[in-house]
Amino acid sequence: RNTAVALDIAILLSIGRHPASGRACRADGDARALEMALRLGPGARLHAIHAGDPGEPALADYLGMGLEQWTVLRQPAGADVLPALVEHLVKLRPDLLLMGSAAEQGEGSGMLAYLLARQLGATLLPAIAEVWPGEQYIDALQALPRGRRRKLNAPLPCVVTVDRAAAAPRQSAFAKARRGRII
Repeated sequence: RNTAVALDIAILLSIGRHPASGRACRADGDARALEMALRLGPGARLHAIHAGDPGEPALADYLGMGLEQWTVLRQPAGADVLPALVEHLVKLRPDLLLMGSAAEQGEGSGMLAYLLARQLGATLLPAIAEVWPGEQYIDALQALPRGRRRKLNAPLPCVVTVDRAAAAPRQSAFAKARRGRII
């Protein structure tokens, strides 16, 4: 079901590594988070964000999923991205922040979501497979071990880590990737 509620939704996107070739590509968890956001319908105002190198060619993979533009917070390689993300997100004030559960390269501890939720004063919902936002709350389906699911409800603003059980990301279209803008 799509939402008719107008919400600001931020999606954090990172660079992953292809499991066979090792080349840089979109991160699977973050691509699933973007897919979740894209499925929320026309009422959602999407703000895609990456902290890193704006010249990274793999960033175009996300544009190819249907983003018209997204923001890159320029950061040197190996930098702690938390301060830059917090500064940007405090200004943006999203109702919902979607992201993968952990980075695929670099420090992939999975702590970023917890640190962001604490810094932003937001609720954290981990391992989510599906969301249905309302005006003041979010309903979510949490993925549990052995294929089980649990329904959750939390107030907005909310940070959500997207589980591998979420819908698979759509293919990246070359023409859309060429038309999109990284700002």
